Amino acid sequence: MLHFLSFHILHLTFRLNCPFIPTDSKPCWKNGNYEQLSSLLKSINWKSSINNPVIDVNYEALLSAYNSGVSKFVPSYSNSPVSIANKQSPKWFNKTLKKLTHLKYKLFICTRIHPVNSDINDQYRTVCLQLKKSLRQARLKYELNIISLSKHNPKLIYSYVKSQRKLPSQIRSLIDPQGNTITDMPKIVNMLNDHLAFGKPKPR
Repeated sequence: MLHFLSFHILHLTFRLNCPFIPTDSKPCWKNGNYEQLSSLLKSINWKSSINNPVIDVNYEALLSAYNSGVSKFVPSYSNSPVSIANKQSPKWFNKTLKKLTHLKYKLFICTRIHPVNSDINDQYRTVCLQLKKSLRQARLKYELNIISLSKHNPKLIYSYVKSQRKLPSQIRSLIDPQGNTITDMPKIVNMLNDHLAFGKPKPR
């Protein structure tokens, strides 16, 4: 004897309304004013500031002075959790490119701190050329693989071309007439409004 059982499935949908919580701000090192930061650090009387017999206390004083200068002369930015989740590396990005990218970033910071050091500048230029060459080779290898696979699956090449045509949907920073980098979104909107409204006749 066969027994037929009927199953009832209940689907539940949860919708959570969470407030927007931005991540911690990070310094934008490439836009920092390192001349003023250096002048600030040189103006500090380090003999009187770091004279505690406890090394940890001196280290905290040094770190506090440095962070204070960075907060004044290096602009900061913050990424939303959504932008971090959507941020993806290119599909041809590999471990070698990641290593070269980190090395380029470290050398870039060194060139800003020591702008007249020819050895550091030469190393930075060498790594930039090496990274550019490696990027071109990795991308070419990936695209050749896509072309080879698209003979059996044409959708691959169309999907790749479509992904390369995507444009960023948000303006993250602008430079005002005084040369300052603006990252605050309301200020960016006001700057764009003023720029687009320039030259238009005012309503009477």
